[in-house]
Amino acid sequence: VWGKQAKRFFLTNHCNTTKVFDLGAPRLQAYFNFQKKINNKKKFLISYYDRATPDQNNNKKLFEYIETLLDTNKFTKKVTFIYKPHPYTYLKFIKIFNFKTYKNIKLANDYKRFYNYNNVSSKIKSSNFKNEINSLNQSDLIITSATSIALEASILYKNVLVYIPNSKNSFFNERKANFYEHFKNIDKIENIKFCSKLSEIGREITNFYTKKQKINKKSIDESRKFFLKKPKVDFSRSLYDCVKKLI
Repeated sequence: VWGKQAKRFFLTNHCNTTKVFDLGAPRLQAYFNFQKKINNKKKFLISYYDRATPDQNNNKKLFEYIETLLDTNKFTKKVTFIYKPHPYTYLKFIKIFNFKTYKNIKLANDYKRFYNYNNVSSKIKSSNFKNEINSLNQSDLIITSATSIALEASILYKNVLVYIPNSKNSFFNERKANFYEHFKNIDKIENIKFCSKLSEIGREITNFYTKKQKINKKSIDESRKFFLKKPKVDFSRSLYDCVKKLI
């Protein structure tokens, strides 16, 4: 499993934890490897990573709020807000926004080719993986939902706002990030916060660009360990050692 939090789930469900090992996540090793290249200078860029089942009504409200915020707040006038739809968005949840109507909100360039109603399957290729890491590194703030982006951005020491708005649709309310087992208490990681209101999003954005914020990398790494272990050696070697213990 990824960390002690997932291991605890097996413990509370009376599983034999001597056979459960927290090894981290092999696909996230590349993010840890990238840590030495991180540039923490402000880029005046906010990226919003949507989920596979987006609540488009709340997205519209978010876009309208962000548009007004960036247009009227003198501290954020240089900021651009980038929207990144989930590459595996379910067809029935797709809604195409006309981004030409927004001044401060743009659709990410590398997502334009599959942002349409014919997105039967993802057109994202494995070669885009490094681009995604660079894209996260180029952002100041990350807004996301119940996706692994929260942890990926945390590894790169980015401030993460996990957006969990209320919805009139019970489907979305039952899928709030803080209801998922693997997202439970994830806001205990120093650079991750839950936001349920647009005003909270606005406050965090304004504070980020108006106040000097020190990044305590050691503290962030320490608080993240419970959810995601950083492998000390190559993942395949760790997995091999665990299998040896079981046979």
